[in-house]
Amino acid sequence: MKLLFIEDDKKIVESIFLLFKSFWPDMETKAVHLGKTGIETVYKHDFDIAIIDLGLPDIDGINVLKQIRAFSSLPILILTARNNEQEIFTAFELGADDYITKPFQPLELIARVKSLLKRLNRTNQDLGIKYGHWKFGTSLKEISYKNNIINLTITEGQLLHILLTKGGSIVSYADISKSIWGRNEYYAKETIKTHIMRIRQKLSRIDNAKEFIINIPGVGYQIVE
Repeated sequence: MKLLFIEDDKKIVESIFLLFKSFWPDMETKAVHLGKTGIETVYKHDFDIAIIDLGLPDIDGINVLKQIRAFSSLPILILTARNNEQEIFTAFELGADDYITKPFQPLELIARVKSLLKRLNRTNQDLGIKYGHWKFGTSLKEISYKNNIINLTITEGQLLHILLTKGGSIVSYADISKSIWGRNEYYAKETIKTHIMRIRQKLSRIDNAKEFIINIPGVGYQIVE
């Protein structure tokens, strides 16, 4: 397992890496202190997960996330000292998989990383989920519809996986949030909406006229064949 940490505070890097080593002794860790270097590192090397601090000295972490998402579906957790709801929404809109605010409890960070890794580990399984023309193969990061392949982030894949396993039934915001993040936060509805928006943008390349995911106002979502 390989983790990249894009963070300019060396003390935070050292403490988090020590924490991770106590839970995952075999984890390979790498830290870079500049956003530009982080983007280049993700482009040139393979990682299983990345943590990005939004307060970087050269490029804002939001822009780092945006540039990485232009070429990679790497699972990304955002780390921020700025408890700004709009900024968190923007991060999710750009494809972040989860976030945590400073100061944080060590076990909370471990729990969120474990959640991302659990989703990632499902990429080694045959998911065997099929509904109508939709089909997952061996990875949450790729789904097919009528032989059209759509690349997804881990969170987008898990969201579609939840909708497909319900076979077209309505899935509530609360159930989606608990299934993906293990919690039902105050603004989970808006977070889910941003991921649905990104999925719809990708699906529009297949059929711009068809609405694949239906919103049931105040309730949740359902997927159609």
